[in-house]
Amino acid sequence: MPKQRPKQRVSGILAICAILSTLALGGAGSAEARAPFDGRWYVVIRTLVGDCLPTTGYKLQVQNGEVHYSGSGIRVGGSVDNSGRVNVGIRSARRWAHALGRLARNTGSGTWRGTAPGQTCSGKWQAHRSG
Repeated sequence: MPKQRPKQRVSGILAICAILSTLALGGAGSAEARAPFDGRWYVVIRTLVGDCLPTTGYKLQVQNGEVHYSGSGIRVGGSVDNSGRVNVGIRSARRWAHALGRLARNTGSGTWRGTAPGQTCSGKWQAHRSG
């Protein structure tokens, strides 16, 4: 249905922001890791305000403190500093989302906010190290 497609895309973008933030929460994923939160993370994004998907999850990778997503159609940029602060932005066409939060050794959480033509959504994200 065409009307749900934009909602799903906005929710997906916001979810990716949350996931990216979550990935930054974990510790080093391998002996080659250079930043304290490098590794694989799984992020669950929950919409609390707005007409976006209620809950969704994503797999993210933190590498040298930078958050990466290997999916298609979305550009993700962000970082996790050495103290665990997460700042991630996601963009797809005319949609965007921004996620902030904090990571601990193996978990993390924060908030997100995003917009698409005609709607705004926001919520919370939680992450855990997945590898």
